[in-house]
This record gives sequence, C-alpha cells and structure tokens, in this order.
Amino acid sequence: MLEKIFKTKSKLIDTNFRTLYFADELYCAVEKLQMRYVLKDQVIRAASSVVLNLAEGNARRTRKDQRRLYNYAYSSAKEVKAVLALAGVRDLKLIDLSDKVCACTFKLCRALKGRFFNFFPYTVSRESGRGGYVKGIMDLKARRNLG
Repeated sequence: MLEKIFKTKSKLIDTNFRTLYFADELYCAVEKLQMRYVLKDQVIRAASSVVLNLAEGNARRTRKDQRRLYNYAYSSAKEVKAVLALAGVRDLKLIDLSDKVCACTFKLCRALKGRFFNFFPYTVSRESGRGGYVKGIMDLKARRNLG
C-alpha cells in the first residue's frame, strides 16, 4: 500500500522510513485475517495506531515528542503481537513481520533515548556567579591532564 503512496506522493511521506513501510505491511496483512470480531477490531486499531504514531512522530520537530510517539507505536506493535498470539495465528510470515515492526520501533525509541544529556556538567554556585562556571571548566581541564 505504501509503495503506491511512495510512487505518487513521495513529497508527503519520507520514503526512507523503513519502519513505517513495515508497519503498513503489517496493517494490510492484519486486515485480511479471519478471527473473532472483538479480536479483529482490536488488532486493526492497534495496527493502525502503529502506522499513525510513526507518521506523526516522524513529523514532530523535537526529539522528546518523537520519542513519545515512537513509544506509543512500540506499545501498539506489542499489542498486535499479543492479539495474534491470543487468536492463535500460525502464519509465520505475519508473525515475523510483527516481530520486525516491534524490533524497528524499539530501535527508534532506543536511538532517541540516548540523545538527551546534560550539556553543562559544571556546577555554577550562586555566590560566585560566572566564576563558578569558569572554575568548573578549569576543573575539567585538570581532570583531563591527570587521566
């Protein structure tokens, strides 16, 4: 399904977003499943949530928003896997595809997790003002020379 979108509307969707492509394949495969209505409705909503959260997260500007939406997508992908197990689905291609979507969304979450760190590890005391910042830099240089 996304192949058609990629070919016709490549400016609207990032064509290099492999996880979104796999999630769309999973959604199309899940729609064709035959199972009880309650489970089918749940798995279709979860699979569509994966696609929509990935697309929305890809459009966000801040890493915090991206990480939050990719975490939602990962949770929904795990929900799809749980429903497939609960329904007793034996299709190995579908199970492998759901595993691939879970792995890709997990890697997206993990890649964004490590990007947040403190840029200023120096302690600035209130009484010394800027002098505390300079002292922190000098302490860092001294530690580098010792190591």
